[in-house]
Amino acid sequence: NVTGVQTCALPICLFLTTDDGSYGEKGFTTDKLKELIEAGNEYDEIVAVGPPVMMKFVCKIAEEYGIPSVASLTAY
Repeated sequence: NVTGVQTCALPICLFLTTDDGSYGEKGFTTDKLKELIEAGNEYDEIVAVGPPVMMKFVCKIAEEYGIPSVASLTAY
């Protein structure tokens, strides 16, 4: 079941977003990331998987907050 997905199985939390809400939460990954960080959540690492532009900005936000990040790019 993937409606508004937020899965936490310690020590990992997974948040899925799509711009149209067709999978997971409606919205942009970068907005969700900022929301979570500004709510006081602390993260050891952020992993981004998806389009290169999204991963770039997720890593940029992580850097702004001093959180290590990993972007997983699969080239076809």
